[in-house]
Amino acid sequence: MPILLRLLLVIVFLKLLINAYRLIRIKMLFKQYTDWLFEDRNASIVEKREEVISLWKHAGVHDSYCPRLNNAGYGKLLSYKEGLFFSFPSSYEDLAIATKKAFLEAKGVYKKRIKDSINPIEWIILIVYLPQRVLTSIGITEQKGLTIILQGIYWIVGIIFSVIFSLYPEEIRTIFESWFFKL
Repeated sequence: MPILLRLLLVIVFLKLLINAYRLIRIKMLFKQYTDWLFEDRNASIVEKREEVISLWKHAGVHDSYCPRLNNAGYGKLLSYKEGLFFSFPSSYEDLAIATKKAFLEAKGVYKKRIKDSINPIEWIILIVYLPQRVLTSIGITEQKGLTIILQGIYWIVGIIFSVIFSLYPEEIRTIFESWFFKL
């Protein structure tokens, strides 16, 4: 089996394994949260706060804010917005609903990523939009111009290489074989 195919299979397997692990963890943490919310306030979900927030952020779940109005004393009221991530775990009804929504959203994201890891169409889309995906994964999403320029360069280079591969297939194959057999 060629080394490139083995590498691709390893990447697919690792992507599937990582997302399956995250899905299992989010399900277990959601169960612990519901146990904490309805049964046992001494459950260990409080200790897992950072893990929950990390899984939510990795799934792309955004922090939501719920309005609060508390008595500040002396006839004054205190109005503020309480963030889901900051206040996790919370037993306030509106935050509990937002927490359930965040868990279910993350669960759906990880299920989709598992399906996408074995879907050949998603792999083609990944290859076609590789620069955009790389920039997004390292956190550069606001700079649309940079993304468009790099994506255009990537496509032009891809077209040039496609033409070269179609004109000189035997020479390119021998070059790649010599590189990969040295590895």
